[in-house]
Amino acid sequence: MKISMNIQQAIRVAIAATLAVVVLNEFNVGHGFWVLLTVVVVMQSTLGASVHRARLRLAGTVLGVFFGALFCALLPDHDGVFYIFAIVMLFAGVYSFPISYAWFMFFLTALVIAIFSYHAPNPWGFATLRLIDTLIGLAIALLVSFVVWPLPAARLHHQALFESLQACELYFSTIVGLYFSEQYDREVLELHQEQLESQLQKNQQYYDELRYEPSALFDQRYISGSILRSEEKLQGMLLSMRVTAYRSAVSSLDVATQEKFKQLAGEISRIFKALVDAVNQDSSLPKRDDLRVATQQLKSAIATWESSQDKMIYTSNEGMNILLFLTGLRQVSGELRYIHMAVKQLRALKN
Repeated sequence: MKISMNIQQAIRVAIAATLAVVVLNEFNVGHGFWVLLTVVVVMQSTLGASVHRARLRLAGTVLGVFFGALFCALLPDHDGVFYIFAIVMLFAGVYSFPISYAWFMFFLTALVIAIFSYHAPNPWGFATLRLIDTLIGLAIALLVSFVVWPLPAARLHHQALFESLQACELYFSTIVGLYFSEQYDREVLELHQEQLESQLQKNQQYYDELRYEPSALFDQRYISGSILRSEEKLQGMLLSMRVTAYRSAVSSLDVATQEKFKQLAGEISRIFKALVDAVNQDSSLPKRDDLRVATQQLKSAIATWESSQDKMIYTSNEGMNILLFLTGLRQVSGELRYIHMAVKQLRALKN
């Protein structure tokens, strides 16, 4: 029976929390709730995310412990200054929470150290305990993350790569279809655009997690990053292709020219879909020569269009929109060649 990711994560956290409680009871750790809190907060759904969160928490805690203890040591009897310090740390912590977890931990730790150690004769004692609690919690969290159902971010990132590439292909096919159809459903286009943006955000998240996995090869991270950058370029290209203006320009052409351009766009769309299907099914990739030929045909079509229009192309909105339309198709075709090569290299690494 396959156990879902959510249940696996719940079991991992429960095991780590239980282990933390055992350690607290056996070794009588002072302020042990910090150990338990660290375990729960650090453990994430993937191994890379857990390692990344652990690094951020450790960095913020170390700096916060030192800063808070230093403040208490230098200004032990100035209540007014303490209140100002506490307000500033609290404000900065709340403000930085959605921006940087490391900075949030720095401000929070400094505030906690100041609250518990302000009038203490030795503020460094509590600060040391706080740091030790964090280190114990991090050790337990990472141990369980590596041992109990470790989920590599690479697996999720591969799926996210396919989903974002599929979203690009769907959006591109929708645009191409609208160029040569009489009806224009703006809601469908906007829906596909939202799906594309959402998938790329998810892709970026898993790539960030992949970067912090010790088991991830450098080449794997580099190639995955290249695919992600290419998909982001594709998104920019597709969003810059103005549907309304290009539809109007294409409709003004004669039937033969429209059919020629439709075939060129259709060929790019066919190769795009074949590439997506190959990535999804882990099957043979489409021939890269097909993309090269399609790119050359688009370059030839652009040159032919520019020569047929002569200088009028730069003073006519319709002529310029046709040129931009063809150029957009050529850019998409060129970027697909890079993605094709990167996917092939990524497969070679796995094998």
